[in-house]
Amino acid sequence: RRSTPLLRNRDGFTLIEVLAALLIVGLVFGLLLESVTANLDDLGRARLEARATQLAEERARQLAGEISAGAAIEDGESEGEYETPDEDLRWHVNVSKQTLELPADYPAKVSPSPLFAVPGASRPAASPDRIAPLRLVEVRVFAADTEPESATPFVLLVTAPPDPARLEELRKQREQAPPPEAPEAGETTP
Repeated sequence: RRSTPLLRNRDGFTLIEVLAALLIVGLVFGLLLESVTANLDDLGRARLEARATQLAEERARQLAGEISAGAAIEDGESEGEYETPDEDLRWHVNVSKQTLELPADYPAKVSPSPLFAVPGASRPAASPDRIAPLRLVEVRVFAADTEPESATPFVLLVTAPPDPARLEELRKQREQAPPPEAPEAGETTP
């Protein structure tokens, strides 16, 4: 009589199959965990940037209000920290004089206004009693453990009030200038 091999019962998984499945599941969970952690870091950074942007906008609005109320604004840099709940953020304000460059082919050698600079011309020395007509105000809010340059600034351009002496000089020039001739009846002006 021949013996027939015993048929195995194939209702379950082998140990190798179970270990392979566990390895695959472990790798998938590891990759998912890494992805979720990176997304949470990005979310935290985005929240911090949104909060910093809001605080920078508020600080810029506050400065603009002070300036429009007539407060003097000093050139230079200033820094500060926020109080609770924003103690992890700092602010930095930089105020500097600005002039706008005229085109290189500008025909005159003298600027038409203190707001503009003629290319290649020497700039007059600033007198201490004269207020710069245009200032650039940069407001940055950033995390306490980073550098101010890492934050995108809110930028304001601030103009100084008109110089009273210059306004008086212009008024006198207008008074001394001959009045423009009125066109005679029937004439049209170009």
